[in-house]
Amino acid sequence: MEGGACRATKSQRVLDEDQLAREAAEIEAMPDLERAELKGIYRAKGLTESEAETIVARITRDKTIWLETQAREELGLDAGQFENPVREATVAGIATLFGGLVPVIGYLVGRAVAGPHPLVAIVITAVICVACLFLMGAARTFLTGKNALRSGLEMMVVGSVVAFITYSVGYVFRTA
Repeated sequence: MEGGACRATKSQRVLDEDQLAREAAEIEAMPDLERAELKGIYRAKGLTESEAETIVARITRDKTIWLETQAREELGLDAGQFENPVREATVAGIATLFGGLVPVIGYLVGRAVAGPHPLVAIVITAVICVACLFLMGAARTFLTGKNALRSGLEMMVVGSVVAFITYSVGYVFRTA
């Protein structure tokens, strides 16, 4: 998971940086066309011709500000917001570790409680996992500000469906 997150983030960053380099080259090669594009963007946002011309004239005085503005307005890119591949890999790895520990700990607890009855241990594991999914979904509301019950139920349902599909695939392809 860490490797995948790192590679995906690096790939996206390379694509974004390539777009920025292409935009910088366009500003150098065709400054009038790029000014006209920027003016058109501001006109589309409701500014008058005069207002757009004034803003574009001020922005294009500084090539760094011009590139940043052109990238943000035309491409939707903000170089300051590019993700760090190492950070993304670390987050994915930690999330995977904790996500994998929940069912393992649930199963160990289930086996300790159920003794020689493996089906009871699996049911206890499922209950613990579903409860953790609900709690993680509800905890998301600290970041999103959404309804905790709704967010918890959403995470619980989605996680349970994914777990059911995963279990079903494993069951179908089981080996003796």
